[in-house]
Amino acid sequence: QKHFSKSGQITFQKCNFDVFYSYPLFRITVRGGTTNERGVRTDMLKYLAKRIGRSILTLFIIVTLVFCLLRLMPVEGYFANYEKMTEAQIQAGLQSMGLLDPLPVQIGRFWVNMLHGDLGVSHIYKVNASVTGILAKKLPISIQMGVYAMLLSLVIGIPMGDRKSVV
Repeated sequence: QKHFSKSGQITFQKCNFDVFYSYPLFRITVRGGTTNERGVRTDMLKYLAKRIGRSILTLFIIVTLVFCLLRLMPVEGYFANYEKMTEAQIQAGLQSMGLLDPLPVQIGRFWVNMLHGDLGVSHIYKVNASVTGILAKKLPISIQMGVYAMLLSLVIGIPMGDRKSVV
């Protein structure tokens, strides 16, 4: 069995870290960086806080843009039986969905409802069914498939990446 080990020094945000990589145990030892009185690495906590903040901001912007783009969809897309509806029924349906309100009001209502866990009611997939309930039924299999995909990628990717670094 091959044994691979390597040590070096990494500079990250003006802090030096001594790093030791060891294979086949996949152990990484890191020493260095700034710590507070309790021994917590403050530089890494600041970095993680920045990254998480940027991720939340990016997610907010993308979801808001998608929401706005969906409002550009033709009215026919909101109703399953649009051809059979009268103009009064269409207007009543749009009013009940809140689509006749100004866009900033719609976005504000969307985010308030979203943060309270209310994703609205389905009008197409299952009529008058809670979208949150529909997603809750599908979530376990999605998580299971994601875990299997991650495990498969690790089982294949780690040995392939390790061969490239040893050669």
